[in-house]
Amino acid sequence: LGILLVFQTGLRCGELSALKWSDVKDGYLYIRRMEERFKDETGKEVYALRDSPKTQSGFRKIFLTDEAKNILREIRSINSNPEFIFFKDGKRVRKNAFTRKVYRLCTHFNICRRSAHKVRMTYATKLLDGNVTDGVVCNQMGHKDITTTKKYYYHNNKTSKEAEMMLEKALKI
Repeated sequence: LGILLVFQTGLRCGELSALKWSDVKDGYLYIRRMEERFKDETGKEVYALRDSPKTQSGFRKIFLTDEAKNILREIRSINSNPEFIFFKDGKRVRKNAFTRKVYRLCTHFNICRRSAHKVRMTYATKLLDGNVTDGVVCNQMGHKDITTTKKYYYHNNKTSKEAEMMLEKALKI
């Protein structure tokens, strides 16, 4: 369900794993924190919540589609934790669990291995291909500037025929 939510919101896995039910209000998700991974002084990997997102632009209000709201309702019905949205076996689900799940799904469906970050890229591509305005795309993605989204997240998935039709339409006199 977390991966499905990324398809609907474009969240980073670190943001996804840090979501609390209090972040869901009036049809929006409020991004206020993220999980970060670092090595402590002994070299051991540590996963901890940070009280801020990746960048200042990461503080944002993400619109929830009807499908995203349905996914959250489904999560609520199976998750009894009053604080964190993703909680299992008495612990908050860490961000690497989402990437591992995507890997397992790729294997199950016999498709090329992809990371959870590719889901975020798919989200950005769908917004841009859907002619969503740059300001809305930046807000949803947590980017300061649309060039970041276009440079690192956009993938042209148009077929040659679709590209030809778009060019014909654009250049029609």
